[in-house]
Amino acid sequence: WDSAWISTNHCCSVGGWKSRMAANGSANEFSFNDSFQDEAPSPASSEAGPVLEEISAFMAELEDSTIGSLPMPKQLKERLGKLKHRIRKSQDRVQVQLTGLNKLKRKVITGNPNKRVRDFLKEDPIVKTIDKISFTAGVTTLLLIEFVMTVMPEHFGRFYCTLMIPLLIARYYLYRQDKFQYFLADFCYFVNWLAMLTILLPEHFNHASRRIVFVMANGPLAWAIVAWRNSLVFHSLDKTTSIYIHALPMALSFTWRWQVGGTEELTNQGLSFIEWWGYPMAYYIAWQIFYLWYTEVLNASHLQSDPDLATSLRYLARSSGPFPGSVKLICRRIGLMGREEEFDSETLKTKLIFVFAQLVFTILTLLPCKLFYDYQILHVLFVAIIFLGSLWNGASYYVHVFSKRYMLKFSRALEEQVSASEPPKAEHPKTD
Repeated sequence: WDSAWISTNHCCSVGGWKSRMAANGSANEFSFNDSFQDEAPSPASSEAGPVLEEISAFMAELEDSTIGSLPMPKQLKERLGKLKHRIRKSQDRVQVQLTGLNKLKRKVITGNPNKRVRDFLKEDPIVKTIDKISFTAGVTTLLLIEFVMTVMPEHFGRFYCTLMIPLLIARYYLYRQDKFQYFLADFCYFVNWLAMLTILLPEHFNHASRRIVFVMANGPLAWAIVAWRNSLVFHSLDKTTSIYIHALPMALSFTWRWQVGGTEELTNQGLSFIEWWGYPMAYYIAWQIFYLWYTEVLNASHLQSDPDLATSLRYLARSSGPFPGSVKLICRRIGLMGREEEFDSETLKTKLIFVFAQLVFTILTLLPCKLFYDYQILHVLFVAIIFLGSLWNGASYYVHVFSKRYMLKFSRALEEQVSASEPPKAEHPKTD
């Protein structure tokens, strides 16, 4: 409000003083920063520092400006000086309060008012404790999922919503910090949202939506665990959430179709061709149109201005995983890409290649869904294979990461043993 008062009161007064000088024919000799009058600081700004700098510069220019021997009006100079003093005092009081709050927060979390929270979280004991808690929570959640599926399958839908909603909220918060928020527009999230709407609003989402969820959950979402190498790593919230996003809709569709107390609509009815292909592909195409509009039109300037923002296309173009590697190999074989050509996420060709490749991937993964719907034993085997694949990827991650730590530990122990077994070197007398 003080900055607004400057712009609407003091500057207008100075402007009036300048106009009066101009009326006397002396305005040409008057010189100061006219932009200060035209561009007042924002009233919503909480930064007092820039305001003080503008006031100081303004006063200096007024003092240097003369009309003959006419100095800056004394009354205006006093009022600006008082205002500058008031702002500085307010800034000092706010700074003291913020410092006190920060120290209190640090003391509560770290036990030391002078230790930053970010430094405290990087300490080895804290990291190990967080990993232990995450690992325990991950294993417990998996056991709870199994319990609800086998003992209370009629409640698995509500359990799924209770678990997924906070995980998706946490993922949005964490991904936004890491500039990964555009991943949340991927197809797997849209299938999860449709599943939750089907559970929470059954009067509006029932017949077609349940079949879309069944087909897509056992099609592209489940196979994405293999294609993207999703790992069931219990101490990693990010990896565990990725597994749940791709695997839990499949588990949900299993309870709908086969479990006692499942959805009567799915347990007693077959899967027609339109329900197998028409509804799911219509939903997929609608998502694809939305995604292209969202990334290539609505947020195109934002993505172009920041190359660090991650999208699925940018990730796949740089990835060496099985899916982008296979797409690159096929494109080179058919002559669509040169032998040494790489993907460029900013080119139209790369965008069209991945749109088409993802469409082919979706169509191929929909083919066996009719069998999963008609034969329970095949569905059971498929679910088991997908979960075993995620466990295998998780085991590979643990061995790959922790093997380095074990090797480092053993190498240090070996060095200590060697140094302890070697006799001490005799000191040679110095000769002049």
